[in-house]
Amino acid sequence: GEALQLLQRAETAGYSDTLLFFHRGVAEFIQGLYQKAVESYTKALEQPSKRVPIELARAHRAESEMRLQRYAEAKNDFEALLALAPKNSRYLMGLGLARLGTNDAAGALETFNILMSLTPDALAFYGRALAHNNLGNNVVATQDIARAVELEPQNIAYQKVQERIKKG
Repeated sequence: GEALQLLQRAETAGYSDTLLFFHRGVAEFIQGLYQKAVESYTKALEQPSKRVPIELARAHRAESEMRLQRYAEAKNDFEALLALAPKNSRYLMGLGLARLGTNDAAGALETFNILMSLTPDALAFYGRALAHNNLGNNVVATQDIARAVELEPQNIAYQKVQERIKKG
């Protein structure tokens, strides 16, 4: 609301700073305006600045693309991010999910296996369960999602996936 209006007025007044586009993207994302957020983050990326780390702007854009189900674009951003930070679990999770979104379950499984080697937490088990399920490996998918639920029993999303996998 109000923050976004202030940022829009600043741009109308002639300000076109990378920081303005980045913060506008954040405000748009919070309001669920994901397409506009992608556009703002893209403008921020087009004008590199020491005031806004490129990695942060790209990460926010990738998350906006995921919300828009633009998995190929998100995949490209997560791959670029992993070139900068190859062991970043957030980027690995994002890449795995983006690969699932582009129907690359084998690539997703490879990504989730890397994630598991770094941080074998509930989120990693969840992602790997999704990949195994998409590949038809239901026994392993059942084991992985059970482990995710065991590690985070309060997580409703994991429970829903567990039920879906059980039903086949």
